[in-house]
Amino acid sequence: MIRPSRIVAVVCLGLAAATLVILLTGSTKPHVLHIQFTDAGQLVTGDRVTVATRPIGKITKLSLTPDGLADATVQIDDGAWPLHLGTTADIRLASQVGLANRYIEVTPGDVRAPALGDGASVSTSYTRDVVDVDETLDDFKPKVRKDLQRLLRGSEEAIDGVVPQAQASIEYAAPALAQSDLTLGELTANPPALRQLLRAGGQVSDALARNAAALSDGIEQTSRLLQSIARERRPLAGVLTRAPVVLPAATRTLQRVRGSLDRSVRPTLRRLIPVAQPLAQVLDRLPPTAQRAVPLIEQIRALLPAATRGLRLMPPLAKIAVPAELQAAKSIEVSQDQFAGLRQYGPDTLIGTALIYGAGTGYYDANGHFMRAQIVSADDVPGADLNNMFGGPIPPAGLSTGHHSRCPGGATQPAPDKSNPRIEDPSLCNPKDDVGAG
Repeated sequence: MIRPSRIVAVVCLGLAAATLVILLTGSTKPHVLHIQFTDAGQLVTGDRVTVATRPIGKITKLSLTPDGLADATVQIDDGAWPLHLGTTADIRLASQVGLANRYIEVTPGDVRAPALGDGASVSTSYTRDVVDVDETLDDFKPKVRKDLQRLLRGSEEAIDGVVPQAQASIEYAAPALAQSDLTLGELTANPPALRQLLRAGGQVSDALARNAAALSDGIEQTSRLLQSIARERRPLAGVLTRAPVVLPAATRTLQRVRGSLDRSVRPTLRRLIPVAQPLAQVLDRLPPTAQRAVPLIEQIRALLPAATRGLRLMPPLAKIAVPAELQAAKSIEVSQDQFAGLRQYGPDTLIGTALIYGAGTGYYDANGHFMRAQIVSADDVPGADLNNMFGGPIPPAGLSTGHHSRCPGGATQPAPDKSNPRIEDPSLCNPKDDVGAG
């Protein structure tokens, strides 16, 4: 016989289980949302709906709106509800293999925006259709397809032997792609900036098209450079391996160099500040000076042919002139004594030849200028007897003869300061022949 207490316990347990089921099923009631696309992109009923790769619902129905748009009716789990105004939806490809591998990725709107009601619609202004690779390839011309095939074959050759490294780079590419998606989102959010970017890109493309040959040469040179780098892969790997050790030492060296520059170069630069303005003035004057120098340079350039011909005549002339100059040097060296004597009589020669005859030996007194004349005559000349010439005997203090060895400056009365006559070499003259010698 079953005890009443056991019956009560079983009933209570059943009630608790029913309450739990009601609570669980009641709290996960799905919500309906209509998402419209211009092209359903081979979506099928049952495809999942995700937010940041996390499933939040599924497609329950596909239909057409009266204006010919594709309407995807989706169920959104209660945990992802409510969605807000500004929510967007994109058709994504799970992979490039197969057809029924599409899904809808939802990007929730700002939580501060108004919430969408159950059964609301997301218009095509907030949705994007899928773009198949086949459609993109169909837009390519045959030449572009061949170039793409060569590119793919070249990529296969490029990663041959470095597949692990390529896989690692693919893993690191995910953040870059995510950032690229954000960047593209920013561009589409600013249509004027996007149009300006596209316009600039078109100008760049036109410039590249006009210089296709130069661009081809540049690409070829870049290819050769990359091939050279690839051949030096091991040395480069060694350099990169040693870089963590070298860079700190280089940093310390640069810090010391900076200290040296602070101590030596900066003070020098400060001292150069006063010179900067005059130097700037000099540099400002250089262009007009250069312009004025152009005609001079042209004239010098015009003289160069004649000067060249003259210089070509110099070697034959040198064969004659050099021996003559050497002989002249020897003659001058032998004649130094004569030149020394002539040098001392230079003032007398100048006064006697450059001035009016007799003026150099004239005098002044109270009556004016008077002249002293000297008569030189050989003893054997007929009529040279001065007594006969003057008609009487010579006064004792009058005329005198035989003064042939006067010293420099001795042809005139001695100056009060004894500056004449000058007797530098007694062998050249006889002081007794000087004027005023007693």
